[in-house]
Amino acid sequence: MTDDKLFSSKKDSGLGDLVKKARRKSLIKTISISLVVSIVVLFSLYWTGSYVIQRQINQSTDDALWSMVRGANVEGTGASYTYSFTSAIETRDLVKKIGGVSLAWGAEETEYTMFGTKKLLSSVTSIHISQEAGERAIPYFQGERVIEFYHPEVEYQEVYDDRPLLENIPEYMVAEMAFSFDQPYSLQEVVDVFGDQLEWYWVDDFSKEDVKDHNEMNRVREDEEYHFNHLIMGNGTYGFPFYEGSTAKESAQSFIHTLEYVKEQSNEYEYEVDQVINAITNHGDKDLAPENVEVIGVVVTGTAEELSQFDNVEMVRGSTLGATAKRFE
Repeated sequence: MTDDKLFSSKKDSGLGDLVKKARRKSLIKTISISLVVSIVVLFSLYWTGSYVIQRQINQSTDDALWSMVRGANVEGTGASYTYSFTSAIETRDLVKKIGGVSLAWGAEETEYTMFGTKKLLSSVTSIHISQEAGERAIPYFQGERVIEFYHPEVEYQEVYDDRPLLENIPEYMVAEMAFSFDQPYSLQEVVDVFGDQLEWYWVDDFSKEDVKDHNEMNRVREDEEYHFNHLIMGNGTYGFPFYEGSTAKESAQSFIHTLEYVKEQSNEYEYEVDQVINAITNHGDKDLAPENVEVIGVVVTGTAEELSQFDNVEMVRGSTLGATAKRFE
């Protein structure tokens, strides 16, 4: 090989090495930039998603407040959260207060996603109806009876009175019972009768259309083999608890404040809130104030002996037995 050819070969080899080296640097630079961009994008997505999820969770305060208004003698005890990369699941435990005993009443699970969606995964609406042919339908949840109510303006096929069942409840047990009234009563009238056994007040939210619809649902139809009473489930009623250490008026005022706050902060419950407020104020003819709150039913709790004192109360139109719990001395 001549010197010129040898020189040309070395030159080409050196140039090739430089090209390969430049390509490696370019590849490493491209990979590094892509990696940094990917990390930034992923972090931005995670931060944005976390922000959206956290904002939804903060707004879930409205759900907690609404649970204090909707559902007879049921209240939340706080919430826990399980997080994933794209969502968070809120678990809100529920309890019933029965004669001083807290009875677990399931939980509500809600999923919040980074895309701003919200989905109810489970709730206390999973109620089992027990009924033999031709007999009364009795709702159960977690093995306990679910209280039901009768609206004073609705005509039912049959109005039940479960007060005789108190004889079957042992001394070491406490129970809840829903009393439905024959007409609306003031807070003071209710307190004067039921006193210390009061646990929850049922507030009338029915419009004239609601009364008409429920009367139609309870109409006897000759073409039906069985006739069903369409009562109002406890979890579908609106009202407020008796707050220990507070007067009935103060409890009602807290209820009103909750309605006003939820109406102002949330669009999700706007229809239901307006329905309750319109019922209290007669569509604006009266002030939204405790003295205008009309009670059409209550939940009372205690031992069978304590509840038996209401056997002959004339204002009670119907009564349904609810959950029971063991009493701790």
